[in-house]
Amino acid sequence: MRQHIDTIARKPPRKPVKPERWVTLADTFSRLSKTDQTRFFEAHRKRIEAWVAEDDA
Repeated sequence: MRQHIDTIARKPPRKPVKPERWVTLADTFSRLSKTDQTRFFEAHRKRIEAWVAEDDA
């Protein structure tokens, strides 16, 4: 399962997503419980850290 999540995270979207959808996603995420937010970050930790490292470069 983890391998599939990492593979999906590396693939760029097929076409750009409208900004409104990202706002909706962010709003939905912010309404998750702290426990569910932590689970999300734990499941995606490697990709998030790689993204932050790319941004810092």
